[in-house]
Amino acid sequence: MLNWLHTDGRYIKDVLGMAVVLRGVARGETSYCFGPDYQGWYKHHEVERDYDKLKSLGVNIVRLGLNKYYWQNHKTLPNIDGVVTEYVSLIDNIVAWCAVRDIYLILEYMYDVDREADWSQSVKAQKVFVDPTDWINWWVEVANRYKDQPNVMINPLNEPPSHGYCPPPYNTREACSARWREIASMAIEAIRAVNPNVLIWVDPAGFVGSPLMYDFSGKPLPYPNIVYNMHHYYHSDLGSLVGKDYPPEPYAVDYWNGNLVVAKQEYEQYLINYGFKLLDENVPVAVTEIGVWSEDNNWNIQIRDFYQLSRKYGVSWMQWWWHGWWRADVCHDYHLLKNDWQTLSPIGEVWAQEMKLTPTPSIIPMVIPIAIFGALLWWGLR
Repeated sequence: MLNWLHTDGRYIKDVLGMAVVLRGVARGETSYCFGPDYQGWYKHHEVERDYDKLKSLGVNIVRLGLNKYYWQNHKTLPNIDGVVTEYVSLIDNIVAWCAVRDIYLILEYMYDVDREADWSQSVKAQKVFVDPTDWINWWVEVANRYKDQPNVMINPLNEPPSHGYCPPPYNTREACSARWREIASMAIEAIRAVNPNVLIWVDPAGFVGSPLMYDFSGKPLPYPNIVYNMHHYYHSDLGSLVGKDYPPEPYAVDYWNGNLVVAKQEYEQYLINYGFKLLDENVPVAVTEIGVWSEDNNWNIQIRDFYQLSRKYGVSWMQWWWHGWWRADVCHDYHLLKNDWQTLSPIGEVWAQEMKLTPTPSIIPMVIPIAIFGALLWWGLR
């Protein structure tokens, strides 16, 4: 049975004070994959057997995107088996499926519209930054609904918008960051008034590309039990090498060109600069979204280096995304599954190998005190 998690310095810990590393997947289907954009063909795959498979692969956390519009309008959604479920009941089911399998669940605000085409960073800024009242009230409702579920955790806002998407007076980097800290604090206080035990996860302002260091270095939010999140993609960091309109990161260039020893050194420093340095400030950090494309040079080496570095620094992570690619002939775009939703994709196979390598988190810190106790007991009985 799971218990409430809390933070202690740089660590996430359980009720016994044992350090916990959470490893798993992100799921986005409950946030946006329904509506007219998909012309009626799409049926979601949030079914209980998925959680059996996740558990069998060693997953102990799932990050689940929510759609506030679906929740508040009680939208009904069909699953792959043809079963139609009201949205809030579907989330209830997922909470229960995770709980009985000892899987933690982050509930996260991702969308607030009926159609994906109607969503943008600018819309997000209008709905949350300008007047956060409805957003906060909704989170109070969600927190109250799951206040007796120790496996449920909350991230109030996925990828807060950067200043370029914010209306005045929040359209400078300083003002945007200050506003995000202000409304995040409002949401945290409101959520904690309902459930003081819940662990809360917080992204930095600035969409994906903003280092945690800018918003939180030397100035973490004044609340206990907060984890600070990074999102990070090798594919995005390749920049102009894959047709994007910005220069690539040096580490990504070296992975692409096969300079693998140098690439890993640069990559470790990149992760430190981007957010891991907060660990030295006794602030817990997690990578709640990371993924790779199987068409990018040396993707498998890069992601394995990430896994190794996350173990080195004791950082929790969730890979994007647990989803079946819908074409049988190709499987890329971060998907961990092929289109049958059972067979692991090439990316999923590498991910699954890592899940087997990493021991159950709470066992690791128990080994040392148990060994010491045993040695002392042996010595005393001599």
